[in-house]
Amino acid sequence: MTTRWKAVIIVIGLVAALAAGMATAALLDIEIAQGNGQGQGHAYGNLKKVISKYDDPMRGMHHEITYRDVFQDALWYQINNPQVAEETRVECFTVVGMLHEGNTADLTEDQYETLMEAVELVWGPAIISAIQEELTE
Repeated sequence: MTTRWKAVIIVIGLVAALAAGMATAALLDIEIAQGNGQGQGHAYGNLKKVISKYDDPMRGMHHEITYRDVFQDALWYQINNPQVAEETRVECFTVVGMLHEGNTADLTEDQYETLMEAVELVWGPAIISAIQEELTE
């Protein structure tokens, strides 16, 4: 076996180990931190944290509302609203991408303001007060 084949086998083994680690993290529902944590805006480390629960046993409905749900719903509402300025819609789309990657630590102050304005438009006082309590802790 030549040195080249040995190198190929080692690279394939490393890629397989990385894939296995990521698959294990996904199965165990582990949040993988991204970004450097040096962002200027506010960070929500655990986007899966439940803010509120919706239970309606008569209709057989139940749902947990997480930070990710709140933020993404508010941002998508802004993105799909034709009355919103194009710059704001682009900014909202950028923040949606960051939320999708779990990278809220790098939000700028402008992005944070855009996010909070969107949340205030879509969600009610219970959700907004829960977010404000989280910020003061």
